[in-house]
Amino acid sequence: MSVKTTLADVTHGANINWFGPYVLYSYRDYYRTNYPLGEMLTPRVVTGLDTDVPNHCIDTNIPFWGRTPAGVYSPDFLRVLADNAWTGSQYEEFGRQLDLNAVGSVPTTSAKLINTGALDNVVLASQQTAGTTQLCATSSGPVRQVVYPKATHYDTMLQSYQDTLTWMRTLNIGEKPNPSCLP
Repeated sequence: MSVKTTLADVTHGANINWFGPYVLYSYRDYYRTNYPLGEMLTPRVVTGLDTDVPNHCIDTNIPFWGRTPAGVYSPDFLRVLADNAWTGSQYEEFGRQLDLNAVGSVPTTSAKLINTGALDNVVLASQQTAGTTQLCATSSGPVRQVVYPKATHYDTMLQSYQDTLTWMRTLNIGEKPNPSCLP
């Protein structure tokens, strides 16, 4: 839902420490910005960034990047993430760029289904609920969030499969699905 929130959620228990190096690596290229990497990441991460990001994928991310945010991010950057204190910091431009990549910033007419695992420790359920609220405010199409109480990040797709097919069939026959948004 929000690249900024996903990144900051490493300070709230999300097991996604690898996400920041990947975002910095790709944003640096896309936005043509030289971020103060030495102030954002640990020396080990900065040194290997250009080789480590392209050489690791979903199956090696957690073992390589680890489960401790302090092993990836500098203490100062972790404070900015935890406190959402981008304004006036040396990371303000990066924060603005992160904001450009959040759902709900542009009004849409399409239907949206957000399947959320209540036990997701990668993209936290609180982020998805906040994103759903934002989508409700900016979408004229139906928005529905379904929370699966026993689902994690890794099994939400399996648990939501039949509900997703039902949602698509409903749209396909021209009916409006039951939205989560209140008028």
